[in-house]
Amino acid sequence: MRNGIAHGGVTYGTNRIYYRDKKGNSKDFRDNEVIQMFDDLLDVCNGMVAAMSGFLLKQPDPEYPRPHHLRLEELRAETQTPYWQVVGWLPSEQINGSQLIVYVEVATLDYHKAFFSSFQTAVLSERLAPGYDRYFLSLNQPKGLRGFGAFYGGALSYHRSQCHKIERYSDVLEDTGLFFVPRIKLPKLFGKLSSLWLAFRVHTPLAAAEYRQKSGLCEVIVRNTKFHRNFWGTVLNAYVVLESRDDQIDQSIVRRQCREIIRKSLRKARHEMSYTSLLRYLPLAYARVHVFQKDYRSRKLTNFGLAEDLIGTLQIRRMRRIKAPDISGSTIEYTRRIRIAWNLRWMENQTDAGDIEV
Repeated sequence: MRNGIAHGGVTYGTNRIYYRDKKGNSKDFRDNEVIQMFDDLLDVCNGMVAAMSGFLLKQPDPEYPRPHHLRLEELRAETQTPYWQVVGWLPSEQINGSQLIVYVEVATLDYHKAFFSSFQTAVLSERLAPGYDRYFLSLNQPKGLRGFGAFYGGALSYHRSQCHKIERYSDVLEDTGLFFVPRIKLPKLFGKLSSLWLAFRVHTPLAAAEYRQKSGLCEVIVRNTKFHRNFWGTVLNAYVVLESRDDQIDQSIVRRQCREIIRKSLRKARHEMSYTSLLRYLPLAYARVHVFQKDYRSRKLTNFGLAEDLIGTLQIRRMRRIKAPDISGSTIEYTRRIRIAWNLRWMENQTDAGDIEV
């Protein structure tokens, strides 16, 4: 295939692609097979990049030089919060030696949040890019003046080498301190309430995941939705993935979560509509949700076929004139006024594993 592409030996048929190299060797593939091959190749390359990145970040820098962009991406990922984002850095020279300028976008009015994130960013910058005499943070805030903060590189390096806790880093900030002046100064109470709200947003998904695990439920991930209007109601077509930590999904779990699956799919479809769209407010007339036990790319899910990773479809029909055939060879079941069409291939796989319910 590679030689055919390199030497222009590509011929497109009705639903097949033919590859021919300069030696006369030829091979043909269906168009969906070619797309799947490239997707698999991309997944393999991404996996190799992730493995190499993790290896390089854990090794000593002199022995394994880490690429510049890899260090920056790690710093951005380690320090990113809803109000703090590193956008870049730039090595420079000053009178007292070398300097690393770190550019940050700040979206908070709380000085204490900016102060803590500045220390975190400076410490991680020195760990990822050691050797500079000074680490300078340039803080860009749309709701205030441009701020800045300067840190001693030698002090940061010393505390890192001694494995000191963050409390020992009191001498790393230069005498100028951290200059951060929002246009609006809010009372400290608002800062504490904002911190509580952020903590709630972070811990709520974790608590929900823990509850699902104890209850034997799966996480419902809505991957793709299609939404349109039909007379007085809306028609929903969605593709959902069920994720379980023990990788065991049976019929009872799908029955228990069928309403949750449809509800989350409808919510995602409506959120993708603008506030002025009528689809956001019309009642649901028909819904068909494809449920999978393994995640794939969106374009593969929409043309998946009847492979064993397709659990089945969930269907709600409140408009009689809408009629759609079930998947071929499926077993039909009704629960909570929801029509479940179990995929035959998935049920056979469950039977082989001894998990099917009689």
